[in-house]
This record gives sequence, C-alpha cells and structure tokens, in this order.
Amino acid sequence: MKLAPELTSILITLLVGLSSLAQADQRSAAGATRTSVDYGELPLLLDLRDDFVTIRYTPGSLDRAARLQVAFRDLVKNLSLWTKQPRASIVYLLSREEWLRLGVASPYGFPGIMAGNRVVLPAWGDAETAKSWGGYLGGVLPSVSERDSLRGTPDADASLVASQLISEVAVARVHLSQSGIVGTEPWVDPFVAHLAVVSSWSKNKDPRKTAVAKIYSRISQSAGGAGAYSFYDYAPGLPPEAWLWYQAQFFEGAVRLERRRGWPVIKSVIKRGSKRGGTLRAEELLARFPELVTWQQEVFSDWR
Repeated sequence: MKLAPELTSILITLLVGLSSLAQADQRSAAGATRTSVDYGELPLLLDLRDDFVTIRYTPGSLDRAARLQVAFRDLVKNLSLWTKQPRASIVYLLSREEWLRLGVASPYGFPGIMAGNRVVLPAWGDAETAKSWGGYLGGVLPSVSERDSLRGTPDADASLVASQLISEVAVARVHLSQSGIVGTEPWVDPFVAHLAVVSSWSKNKDPRKTAVAKIYSRISQSAGGAGAYSFYDYAPGLPPEAWLWYQAQFFEGAVRLERRRGWPVIKSVIKRGSKRGGTLRAEELLARFPELVTWQQEVFSDWR
C-alpha cells in the first residue's frame, strides 16, 4: 500500500535520501559527528545563497538545493528569532563519492554534522537508498509524482521522502548548539530540536505535521513500536533502525507538548536554557512540563 499522493506532495519538498555504505558502517554511525574535515577536498561545489540558508551543492543537484533552501528557511528564521542570535545555516549537498571522500561519519543518507557545525546531506537517492528506506518504512515507499521526480528511478526519488525529516531536525540541532543551548541528558538535545521544527511548522501554519506524523509512525512500528527500546540506551552511533525509532519518539513527545502548550512553548524552553548559561536541565524540563513524564512512560520500555 502506498502513501496517498497528497501526502507525498507535502513531504517530497522536505526530504533527502538514505544510503548504501556497508552494513557494518551503517550499524556504527547513525547520528554520528565528525569533528575535523578539509572542505578543500570539494573544490567543485556551487553555492546557492540567501540570508538564512546557504546550500553548497554538487553540480547537477540545483533543483534539490533550491527545495532544501525553501524547506529550511522558515525554520532558521524562527530559530534566529527565538534564540535572539541571528545566524545563517550552511548545508552541504554531496554525491556519494564526495561523501566518502570527505569521510562523513554518518551513513550516506543520514545527515552528517561536520567541523564548523556544517550539516551534510546526500544529493541523490539510488537503488541502495531505496532498499534501505523500504526496510525502515515497513517495505513500502511513497509514490512520487512527475512534478516531484528528480534524477533517479521512482523508488530512488521516493527514498528521499523520509530522510529529510531527520535533516530538518539536524539543522535545528546545529542552530541551537551554536546558540549555546545544550541539554544535560542525551535525550534533551534531539527532543528540543524536534520541538523547534514542530513549533516552526505550527507558527507558520505549515500543513506538513500530519503527514510527517504518519511517516514517523511507520518508522516506529517497523522498528517495534512503543516500548521497543530503553529510555537509557539512546546515543549517537546506534544502528540506523534503532536511531530512527528514537527520532520517532522524540517527534511524538514534541508534538504532544506543542499541542498542549501551543507553539510558543519552544520560546519558553529556550529562555529557560538561556537563563542558565545555555544549559537545559532535564529534571527541570520534566518538572515544568509534566506531560513529558507521561510521554516517556508510555513510549520507552523502562523509563523510571
């Protein structure tokens, strides 16, 4: 069964592909970060600039770069307002060969975060990304309209749909980190990044949230559903299916909090961190927003 075309149309503007690094590499690097890199190894990249998002893209991927710039712009604008630290995001859009040459720690298709807080994304989907995402989505890829097709097969293009979800969250995480907002426990940073994305959609009356929730639900169910993993085992470097499962739960928690408190809740969360020099204390978040306790009890196997 395929996703309804209208859901695909909403999502396809968001998303970028998942990859075919060796399975052993995939199982050790999901969510990983490389801390040093020589961007001079990529002399042929082109720039698509604006005041909020600059995309450095490999030749032939201008259409993808333009779509990503649009998808990220409102988020970066809102984060600049909420953190009171205007800054532009720089995103690299790379071919598989460039990805490997640069030594990105994350598998091709997951966003990488490189030296200088640069988000690195894949330029295209291919047969391997289609195979990977077919597995993560329970064997079903969304249909792709002619308008949304890019340069690959329909399945390769369809594999771009789900992975952009994580890419937008990566942009939020980098912006928050650069602004000095850092959590005291591993779950806090990804949760707040998801909250920023969800709040930005609501603030701008963006229709994507419902469709995105269906994608995350399929990711979660494919990996075992609620209770599949321990609250205490989340960390960068998990196997992709586990790492994605956690992202689905963080999204669910963000949606619950934003639905209960309204999109301005992200401003309250950021302000709370700013008062403590940027530190977001997990215990204070749980005390201030008790609905987060309920969320954690319901979706993790052993929260206490």
